[in-house]
Amino acid sequence: MKILYNGCSYPYGEGLVAPEQCVCNIVSKELEAEFKNLSEIGSNNYNIFLTTLTEISKNPYDLVFVFFTTWPRLKFYPDLEYPKGFPVTANPRSIHWLKTLQTNEGLTIKNPQDLHQTLLMLNHEWHWLMEVVRYVNILSTYPNVKFVNSICHWDTGFFEQFETFIDKEFLPNDLTEYTKFILNVSSRDDSQINDLFQNIMINEYTRTGNIQADKWVNLYDPWKNNKIDRGIDNLHPGPKSHQWMAQQIIGSI
Repeated sequence: MKILYNGCSYPYGEGLVAPEQCVCNIVSKELEAEFKNLSEIGSNNYNIFLTTLTEISKNPYDLVFVFFTTWPRLKFYPDLEYPKGFPVTANPRSIHWLKTLQTNEGLTIKNPQDLHQTLLMLNHEWHWLMEVVRYVNILSTYPNVKFVNSICHWDTGFFEQFETFIDKEFLPNDLTEYTKFILNVSSRDDSQINDLFQNIMINEYTRTGNIQADKWVNLYDPWKNNKIDRGIDNLHPGPKSHQWMAQQIIGSI
């Protein structure tokens, strides 16, 4: 048996003392399988999708596990010497990523907070989410591909709403908290909310396909919420958390 894994720093094993503690090693050992781990620190969902697609289109695997991560995770390419670029997470709560670029690259930015907010405004949450749905539908055309929710943003019941409320009026409080966030319900009336949900969100989601819920190991139970312990960097999942994720994966096979 041969297994392919791909994702960000979580399945890469960042923060662990030894490779044997990583979820990919644990699962592969349990299944007595060879494996390849394409995961990279700071990888975004586009890179995860593209490198997975490239690999499985060239080489056969018995099982493929794709770990989707947070967004927006942007890349900048200020120098020729760094072809992989500088991956950053444009988190609304912090501009630490921008300060890092300033320090490393000597950038002079007069209003870093304005640049930070502008980038966030130009990258709406809904469109990043729909990219993941597109990637899932493309990769699902290959056999034995499963998806893992590492750090995705949606909440429980999010995708079911696209069937429950199709062609039906609803109140904002009927929606999940994540949906309210996407629709910015506090700044819109009920009619606008219904219109956007029906004519934008449901229509695009339906055209794209769907989240393929049966192909997910933990659609509504993200790894980020199951950090039983932390690694030596006090940030990433520790050995016990990797063991938990490994058991979820093994149980899904």
